[in-house]
Amino acid sequence: MTPFNVATIAPHDDEQAHDPATDRRYMELYTALVDAFRLDLLPKAKPLIEDVLMQDSISWLHGKPGHAKSFIALDWACCVATGQQWRHHPTEHGKVLYVVAEGAQGMHERRQAWEITNNVEIPAGQLLFLPVAVQMLKDLDVAVMAMIAAELRPALVVLDTQARVTVGADENSSRDMGLYVASVDQLRFASKACILTVHHEARAGDSLRGSTALEGAATTVIRATKDGALVRLDNTKQKDGPEFDPILTRLEAVKLPVGSSAAMFHDPVELSTIGRESEFQLLALLRDSFGTTGASSTVLREAADMPKTTFHRAVNALVNKGLVINAGSRSRTCYIVKDMEELQ
Repeated sequence: MTPFNVATIAPHDDEQAHDPATDRRYMELYTALVDAFRLDLLPKAKPLIEDVLMQDSISWLHGKPGHAKSFIALDWACCVATGQQWRHHPTEHGKVLYVVAEGAQGMHERRQAWEITNNVEIPAGQLLFLPVAVQMLKDLDVAVMAMIAAELRPALVVLDTQARVTVGADENSSRDMGLYVASVDQLRFASKACILTVHHEARAGDSLRGSTALEGAATTVIRATKDGALVRLDNTKQKDGPEFDPILTRLEAVKLPVGSSAAMFHDPVELSTIGRESEFQLLALLRDSFGTTGASSTVLREAADMPKTTFHRAVNALVNKGLVINAGSRSRTCYIVKDMEELQ
């Protein structure tokens, strides 16, 4: 089968009048046509952070207020800007443009805390902050941001947060959110970067707040939940590959030369960081007494000798943190410690 090319374009009917803009767009779209042969030759999706974020994509990181979303986004940004691995995931080294639409006052301290924690200095010009709430539903702001993205050619652009860069938009409107998707896609087209939006979720929900148009357009969707110092990342959508298993990390205080801040720590989670004594007791019991065999809810509660409410709260917390999995079913549970070697 012959691939499409400009030479195969049929001439316009002389009797049909076309304005120059229509003719240009006609040429753009017609020459973009590919047959099955050329489709196989199109570039394959490439990772920005292996198994986590993709290059040339639009992605969302969401969670409730105070659940470390911005710390995680900054952690990714710093790893890309320095070429450092993220939790043993190889990273594509490149510039980062971070739009700090809210909370700009503490970003200097957070960046400094990351450098101290990782013992790495971010090179000048690699991580650029824009402490301005650009409006991604305004044509002028979108056009200018696309110009900046085209000039900088960043590997990652972070928009933190969606609410602050879409002031006045109706998040439940598929039209308004469709316009937002079109705007971020314009940045992606101009830079070939991963465009990562930091977004809130509904108070009573566990998904992206607002229209389903967002999730439908996303390459990657990741949810952050925080319990004490522990932060769990769940990958709810990965369009171009398998979804990664839940990841546990920690947000810890970091002392600075002047003042203090916090940063993400990625060393294995220890029992002492889990939180409630009931959770510690239950996890230790599962590990030491039931090993890889596991135990049902009834057997485990009898062995733990805990009040029913305390037991269920503790086991649910351990499951939500990714420390324990139910290898059975809802009606016939079998709780097992996940990744026991990391907990010793």
